[in-house]
Amino acid sequence: MNKATIQAFAAGITFSTAIITGYLFFLEPEETAHEVTVVEATALLEKKGYTIEDPSQIEKKKTVEQPKPKAEKVEKAINYSLTIKPGMTSQQIANKLVNEHIILNAETLTNYLRRDKLHDHIQVGTFILSKEMSIEQIAKTITK
Repeated sequence: MNKATIQAFAAGITFSTAIITGYLFFLEPEETAHEVTVVEATALLEKKGYTIEDPSQIEKKKTVEQPKPKAEKVEKAINYSLTIKPGMTSQQIANKLVNEHIILNAETLTNYLRRDKLHDHIQVGTFILSKEMSIEQIAKTITK
């Protein structure tokens, strides 16, 4: 193969590409995109299980179904009579309070008592505690 043969081959490929490109862009009829009508779209969505509503239907639903104000959830004040016996640890006391839903986390109370060095000052006896009390108030009550 010499230089002239390769040039002729390249010219043939270029010419073929130009003819195919011209046919595709200029002579082939364009495919028009089919626009979906509202009726077709509605039918397709209903077929797939969707519910179709007009804006007027939505407004009617809003006016008919006015949300009723939710009854406010009133929490009762939970009072608990905590009895501390001799030898009980701060962890045992905190676990009792968690079980009675007075506090949410036992570690919070035990950490507070240890941090402020109150765990050695816990008194034996019966104490009335409520859910509204803070960790500090509970600690103050049981360490009087």
